Amino acid sequence: MSAPRSQTSLIQDDYVRTGEAVVLDVTPASPAERLAAAVIDGTVYFWGAIIIIMIAARTWHGSSSLARVFMIGVLASCMFFVPLAVEMATRGQSLGKWAFNLRVVRDDGGRITARHSAVRVSAGILECWLTMGGIAFFAVLMSKKGKRLGDMAAGTMVLSQGPSVFYPPLVMPPGLEEWGRTATILPLDEALAAEARAFLTTNRHLTAEVRSQVALQLADRLSRRVQTPLPSGLHPEIVIAAVMVARRDREWEREARRRAKGKARFHEATQPRFGL
Repeated sequence: MSAPRSQTSLIQDDYVRTGEAVVLDVTPASPAERLAAAVIDGTVYFWGAIIIIMIAARTWHGSSSLARVFMIGVLASCMFFVPLAVEMATRGQSLGKWAFNLRVVRDDGGRITARHSAVRVSAGILECWLTMGGIAFFAVLMSKKGKRLGDMAAGTMVLSQGPSVFYPPLVMPPGLEEWGRTATILPLDEALAAEARAFLTTNRHLTAEVRSQVALQLADRLSRRVQTPLPSGLHPEIVIAAVMVARRDREWEREARRRAKGKARFHEATQPRFGL
């Protein structure tokens, strides 16, 4: 029941393989998204530099040689130092990328480092600033993963993180709190649990007929794993939610006890012996 992938997933080379040979299904940013993000970033940096230069021109009282040094420093900051600092501080994002929910990652899907950012920003001086983005745009169009020259040199790519989705927390249905505290649930198959979680997060997007049919099937399969009978007459989706919440709470209680026991053993093992 996962959401359909965009057409970029049909590209043969559109995947990321980690160092452990695990293939990650990702969606590279489209050329239009990258262009729009670059326009936003370039506009902010350009007008920021213009404002600083205008303020300095009105208040500058030094020599012309110092003024040239100051201008070079402002341009260097605009094209290199500020983009580098922003990309490092935001872990691969900028104002434009944040606006379109894009992020720079390594080719294996990991977080970029200062070296990756420095290579990307250095190449961007030529392909983005000096050529007004012409080289970068054509490189993105030619690359199967939407890479510009800086990405190719640094071993990075810009991926689309997709739209942000809010899933409300799953809570015990009203009136079943006491049942949830005393219920005995047999171990559930992970595939069945994953199917139930997916249904509870996507049921609003299903047609009424399909939603009712899937809910009945899941409720029947989950009820077979419950040894403590549920009240009769419950809606199938309430049954699914109650079983999943009770299972989650049981797993959390076991994990909390395991952690507490581990801390107690560690505390006991680190205590001084013989009163020393």
